[in-house]
Amino acid sequence: MSFRALSLTASLALGLSLFVFAIPLAPRMPEAGLDPSFAFALNMAVAQGLRFGHEIIFTLGPYASTYTAMYHPETDNLMLLGGTLIGLGYLACCLLLARNRHWLLTLLIGLLLVALLSSRDAFLLSYPLVMCLALTRLPDPERYQTSRSQWLEPLIVPILAAPLGLLVITKGSFAVICAGLLLLAALYLSAKGRRLQALFLILSPLIALFLLWRHAGQRAGDLPAYFLTQAPIISGFTDAMSWPGSLGEILLWGITALAMLIGLTLCREARPEKYFLLPGLSLFLLIAFKAGFVRHDMHVTIASDGLLLTAAFLLLWRPSPGIWLSLLLLPACWIKLDQQHPHTSTHPHLDSLQDLYRGSYEALWGRLTQPESLARRYENALTALQTGYNFPKLEGSVDIYSVNQAELFASGNAWKPRPIFQSYSVYTPALARRNAEHQQSHEAADTLLFRMEPIDGRLPALEDGPSWLPLLLQYSPTRTLEQGYLQLDRRPTPQPPYYKQLDVLQATLGEPVQVPQADGLLFAQIELSPSPTGRLSSLLYKSSPLTIELVLSNGETRSFRFISGMAKEHFLLSPAVFDTQGFAQLYSSDQQERLRVLRFKIYSQHSEFQWNPAFTVTFSMAAGPKSTSVTAPAPPASIPLSRAQVDSLDRAQCEGQLDTINGKVTTPQVVGSSQLVLQGWSTVSGKEGLTPQAVFIGLIDDAGNAELYRTLPQARNDVNAYFQQPALANAGYSLSIDASRRTKEQRLEIFRLVRGRLEHCQRPSIRLSFAATRP
Repeated sequence: MSFRALSLTASLALGLSLFVFAIPLAPRMPEAGLDPSFAFALNMAVAQGLRFGHEIIFTLGPYASTYTAMYHPETDNLMLLGGTLIGLGYLACCLLLARNRHWLLTLLIGLLLVALLSSRDAFLLSYPLVMCLALTRLPDPERYQTSRSQWLEPLIVPILAAPLGLLVITKGSFAVICAGLLLLAALYLSAKGRRLQALFLILSPLIALFLLWRHAGQRAGDLPAYFLTQAPIISGFTDAMSWPGSLGEILLWGITALAMLIGLTLCREARPEKYFLLPGLSLFLLIAFKAGFVRHDMHVTIASDGLLLTAAFLLLWRPSPGIWLSLLLLPACWIKLDQQHPHTSTHPHLDSLQDLYRGSYEALWGRLTQPESLARRYENALTALQTGYNFPKLEGSVDIYSVNQAELFASGNAWKPRPIFQSYSVYTPALARRNAEHQQSHEAADTLLFRMEPIDGRLPALEDGPSWLPLLLQYSPTRTLEQGYLQLDRRPTPQPPYYKQLDVLQATLGEPVQVPQADGLLFAQIELSPSPTGRLSSLLYKSSPLTIELVLSNGETRSFRFISGMAKEHFLLSPAVFDTQGFAQLYSSDQQERLRVLRFKIYSQHSEFQWNPAFTVTFSMAAGPKSTSVTAPAPPASIPLSRAQVDSLDRAQCEGQLDTINGKVTTPQVVGSSQLVLQGWSTVSGKEGLTPQAVFIGLIDDAGNAELYRTLPQARNDVNAYFQQPALANAGYSLSIDASRRTKEQRLEIFRLVRGRLEHCQRPSIRLSFAATRP
């Protein structure tokens, strides 16, 4: 076989491998958790014909399943169509880039990508850059005039560019890199005298965007709203969703990325092209860096796989000495990041060589011979969800706060969501107002299933904070459901929300702010902005996180993560509400037991110079609901165990920890509050994604007798990210116990239910001394 034939065969093998990777032939099925819930919810939104940009506002669009690979019977065709279009684009890029390259190099690159690539986010994000590399390898026009394949010339550029139209309605944040590199590519083609191809390059993604949008059942007139509503989501992400991580990992990644840029700069063989590619590669690396390290958890795989894809296609583009030398750091960087934030584990990396082909073949064969199998697996997944959460079938429309839409869908209820349907992502004033206005309109759901579950240690009242007063006035509590949800039914004659401004104060970071005492509900608006240094830091990386410290009327001090964008609209400051039970108490006219906030301060533990020290606080008062029959969540009933029963339990090495007791680190302490509030996490096997059926907190007296309290599940993205297991999204737990009448010292220990057996965790006891509190 000739060198040219071998080269073509190798390039086809590489392209077809990426083509198969792009198409989710074996999609994920619905499951519990924060991330699976938003993936499921976006599929449901498309299936129900909800309008993106109006009724649904999220970072993902109607082709979200191309990105999430989540199955739904009504969106499976869109997922396959999107994957096919991306796969064809990658196939065309491979044929151009690997043309006349040594077949051994091409095969080696293909094997490495198949074995190591796992981040779908990086795979999609990299496509605009790969397209730009491929455009520089377009054959000369003179060649087509004497070639039998001259009819292909007008099709090459549209085939390469069309996936960009899909990407922006798959994930809205992809619009930045798609638009930036599309403009650069059009300028490059124009400078090369290929103005007709430049025109095709611009028109192709626009036409694809319009046709795909309409094919998904969306209105053409909603496209501007879809893109406009992406702006607050993209701009607010860095401040709201940042998570700390290792500086060493960042430096290693940055040095490797810089080496790639230097290698491209030193590439003498392609002087005209490299001046076009350098700004494109720089933009891609910046976006990959932020995607991977702003939320420094499992998202790091976006950055590491982004480098992997960049290296692979740079080698295909120009296997020059400069490019080879620039990649010397890549193995160390990729291995380091993969060890700290594993995609899966070492063996699956090796097995994925056969899994991609065999698994895809089996999935395709199953689709052709047993087309009902996916639908059957889908129904089985819903049955498992419904069995685990047991939501009742309710009349009318239903929405769920704050996440966990998957459990709601499994119950068969009619979903009618607020526009930003997961509360943790309502992180800018514009988004908060949108949800609050929705709750005051006739479009709001008839029933809400409400449970507080803030992420990242945030102040709970910040998440969807402006919607709280409409919830209190437009709905009334009916009952407490399993898993700690409060059922709220729409009132026949709802009260309109009204805020009465009390005071406006100028405050300073790190200094206490006195809170005025009011008879009703006290809301706050805090205008705290980053400094110019902080804005630059947020643009290039992320700003320093803020903490708010509350001093309460019972003498306690609680600290929480503070998100400045969430605090610019009204949020409830006092009485302090930290859990669902506290929210339910707001419906009561009895204010005696409410915890008031006496003062607070906001500070940054690291870099206060990234924030303007002066900020404004506006206090407003609002009347709560009138004459409401309150059905607050019942305090958890204890399960008494004698010493003999405790001693008879199996002792287990339990993964997890009890993080905080009343907002403080879990050390032996005196409980001076009327409530004992606990938060932690527990897994049976984080590596395998297994969690207990239930977690119990045990209070044990000196005689060895125990009182066990069942905890409520709680979202823990950090645990999920650490173990790289989506099933661990709800590995956290929380519990609130009445401590007002406890006086004796007791030991606190952890118990769990696993496969129907109660186990006693072998962990050090925590001694609690209960101070006298008001009965």
